[in-house]
This record gives sequence, structure tokens and C-alpha cells, in this order.
Amino acid sequence: MIGAIAGLLAAGCAETSQFYHVEVPAGAPSATVHLVRANNFTGSAIAAPVFINGMQIGDIGPGGHLKSYVPVGKTLVASTGAPASFVVEADKSYYIEIGYSLQMWLWRPVFTATQIDAAQAANIAGRKL
Repeated sequence: MIGAIAGLLAAGCAETSQFYHVEVPAGAPSATVHLVRANNFTGSAIAAPVFINGMQIGDIGPGGHLKSYVPVGKTLVASTGAPASFVVEADKSYYIEIGYSLQMWLWRPVFTATQIDAAQAANIAGRKL
């Protein structure tokens, strides 16, 4: 009985999948953007869509990590809520947390993008990125 309940709970967890990488011309300067999401129970059945400069690169589930290379210049990372906008410099790494909240009055999840530092991202991911 306990195994069946655990199986049902595990089946309801959202997964992380990356299906697109931002196009960076060969030889052009670029940077790396790491996206992380905490492994919380709240919102665990829902994967957050992740967009970089308007293009959906994937979905991120709880405990997930996505990575993409981006061209230098202004970059916008978004999901369903407030985006993170920053200027990318060549050969640097940037870290974005995709956070979850539920707007009760709308009964829909909101995923925000917040720029964080490497140590915070490693703490969320449980490993160095």
C-alpha cells in the first residue's frame, strides 16, 4: 500500500527537459546561462517553461538544471512570471533561479526568474555547476 502511494506521488512529479539551445554563430563571443530550480514539494507536479530571448529552450522541474550558451549583449530569461534581464559579457557564466509561487486568486502557478550568484546556484542544485 505504501509503495503504491509513493509510486503515485513520484508519477506526479514534473521533469526537466531541454529541447532547444540558443543559436550562437560559430566563433562569436558567448556566455553560459545556468538555470536552476529548487527541489521543493510545492509545485512539484508542474514543470516551468523557460524562455531565453523569447525562445522556449525547455521545461524545468523541481531540482532541475538547464544550461544554454547565449550571445553577448542584453539577455532576457523568463518563465510565466517576472523575468530576469541582464547584459551578458563574453566567456562568463550567469545563474538564474526559477522560483515558484501560486497566485491563489487565479489558481495558477507563477514561475519567476531571478539572477543569483554561483554559490547560491550550487546550493540549490546540490552540486557545483
